[in-house]
Amino acid sequence: MRTTGLSMALLGLVTVGSLVAGSSARRYDATDAERARWTYHDMRSIAIAFESYKKDHGRYPEATSLEDLRQPLAPYIRALPTHDAWGTEFRLTCHHGEGFQVVSAGSDGRFEEASWTSGGEQHDFASDAVLEAGYHFVRSWEIK
Repeated sequence: MRTTGLSMALLGLVTVGSLVAGSSARRYDATDAERARWTYHDMRSIAIAFESYKKDHGRYPEATSLEDLRQPLAPYIRALPTHDAWGTEFRLTCHHGEGFQVVSAGSDGRFEEASWTSGGEQHDFASDAVLEAGYHFVRSWEIK
């Protein structure tokens, strides 16, 4: 059987692909501080969309979930973040068009609603982070 230049080139690609696929590439695991920064960014993006909607409509959109916000916020945000960087869905509370909260459960993935009114900087990434209308973090994580 004769080998042409094309078949040799394809054989070379398969060999290189096999070497790459068989390489010992390591998976990157983000730190909690990095995940907190990503989560802050996404929470602020949601808040910017809320504030933009309010500027155009005179009040915040009303919703009971982030899914309910997809259509009203579509003109203001290309891709609405729905989960924090640990993979937990954001919790949203709307206050009859007058305010809102976006909450991340933090690294432990458990919401602790009773803690939402105790503000300040938290030293533990397992604590909930709470962003309110006006881009104000009521509870945040200390990031060094």
